[in-house]
Amino acid sequence: MLRRVLSVLLSTVLLTTVIAPSAQAGTKLTRQQLVKLTDQYLFDTDLDTFLTIRAGHPHDDQFDWTSDGCTLAPDRPLGFNFLPACLRHDFGYGNYKRQGRFDEDVRKDIDDNFRDDLYDICHGNLACVLVANIYYAAVRAFGGAYGRIVVTQQQIEQAQSRAVAIQQGQLRHI
Repeated sequence: MLRRVLSVLLSTVLLTTVIAPSAQAGTKLTRQQLVKLTDQYLFDTDLDTFLTIRAGHPHDDQFDWTSDGCTLAPDRPLGFNFLPACLRHDFGYGNYKRQGRFDEDVRKDIDDNFRDDLYDICHGNLACVLVANIYYAAVRAFGGAYGRIVVTQQQIEQAQSRAVAIQQGQLRHI
């Protein structure tokens, strides 16, 4: 509970002192500012704060805020809300491409951040982590300019079955 209160407090301070002033209407960011803010939103801002920022679409003419959610995979597999992580992942790919900074090393960093966001959403739930691993493997295999991501219901159900088997001691490895 204290962690959540501190997160909300930090988000409020961040929005009112750092992010909001830079997002004033009509303010055009320099390339350096745009790059810095992209990196901040993607890697240095907690997911809840990112979603708050995203809702306001600051610098809409300079950022790519478009998203197709979790692409061809469910946004809420087994009831776990992966959409926020997918939104930030799309922000990363879209803006790094738009800024001409997208390469395989950056793709790995963005994908790893996606995995970390998914794990945060899971809060240690084993079934959720197993599904998150499938989503992460899919973006590593097919993300970016390398194809479309497809996660099937069968893969999600297999992950759920594995989680149950692990919890019951029938399997030892994730």
